[in-house]
Amino acid sequence: GVSVGGLPDGIVDTDMIATKAVTAPKRGAGAILQYVHDTKTDVTSFTSTTAAVIPSLSASITLTSSSNKVIVICNIMNGRTGGNQVATYRLFRDSTDLYTGAGDARAGHFVSYAGSSVETMETVSYIHEDSPNDTSAHTYTVKVRGDNTSEIRINEYHGGSYTYQSSITLLEVAV
Repeated sequence: GVSVGGLPDGIVDTDMIATKAVTAPKRGAGAILQYVHDTKTDVTSFTSTTAAVIPSLSASITLTSSSNKVIVICNIMNGRTGGNQVATYRLFRDSTDLYTGAGDARAGHFVSYAGSSVETMETVSYIHEDSPNDTSAHTYTVKVRGDNTSEIRINEYHGGSYTYQSSITLLEVAV
């Protein structure tokens, strides 16, 4: 039996913890099972009204259970050279557009707007819960499009005077 004062020495030791003795069922719902992160440090410019993948900004994950969820966190540094422009961002799992809202191609998960100022810089962020419902590998990417041909710069402001970084993070959450 168990003596007063706790378990005897050696019952739970570092070897048991190192061999992952705390299994997913013991952790319970809401536990973070995986963390995947990617940072984009290079500069990319877009001048099109057609959606394009932001290069060097993607992350891949394979769920340990098909019932688990993926929390996707995007932080994008968005600069523009012209005003009166909307930049629309959509999240993709592989080739699947995860946007389910109403509207045309200008609608998206998150947007930023440059008013009448000539140059703007802002952080656009988005958190999305996804249910792939399988244990296959999936890659998450972000596409951006402008509503006119003013330049959209990812990670750059003021003609290269200042550069930033964007990121995408994936968390597998136990259900």
